[in-house]
Amino acid sequence: MHDVFRTGINVAWKQTSDPTIQMQRDRWVDRVDGSDTVSGARKPRQLGTYRSRRSAQSAASSFAASGERGTERDTVAALVDRWVAGKVDVSNKTRLQYEWAAGHIRAGLGGVRLDQFDRDDVAKWLEVLASDGKLSRRSIQILRMVLRAALDDAVDLGELRRSPAARIGMPRHVAKTSRELDRVAWTEDELRQFLASSGGHRWVGPIRLAALYGLRRSELLGLSWAAVDLRKRTVRIERAW
Repeated sequence: MHDVFRTGINVAWKQTSDPTIQMQRDRWVDRVDGSDTVSGARKPRQLGTYRSRRSAQSAASSFAASGERGTERDTVAALVDRWVAGKVDVSNKTRLQYEWAAGHIRAGLGGVRLDQFDRDDVAKWLEVLASDGKLSRRSIQILRMVLRAALDDAVDLGELRRSPAARIGMPRHVAKTSRELDRVAWTEDELRQFLASSGGHRWVGPIRLAALYGLRRSELLGLSWAAVDLRKRTVRIERAW
């Protein structure tokens, strides 16, 4: 006799590993790793408890043979990583943006099998991103664009029949991101010491503009002599690179 139970499958939970067997008290327990497709959190599930190791192994083998889990190549993470790796004709900036987006997709949806991936997974993931206040609307749009592009590519290659992200719009409301950042500012003495030590540097002009007036690097790079009036001792900030 053995006591076996299967947990109900939540639509937000997807399996990410084969079953493992562990001894717990006087029973053998079958467990399987999974992830919450909304939060990306790891959520293992217990498949059943057994009186003997042999029974537990048999049940685990049957579960694995049932095809309820594919290989790692069949996951959303692997699909997006392959898509990013194939983008060799883009600029370094664009590639970094794609890799950044892939990291977020991997964290939220990476463990989901492609044959279990559906529209609800995408919609719920986007809603969580929009509500947690960590990413701007533009950032979420980039994540959505990369996911849709990777899925569309898989459809074109015949790996998927249709894209689960097709016609999934952006969430209507996106929580504002917090822009409060902790920064350690120089004291007046430290600023004077810095300015004195940089006096002989070839870039002393831009250095002092950045230190005294807070110009960004892109604004300094965008300066031209036409924007500098030595007689009036003014500088016009007209563009940034």
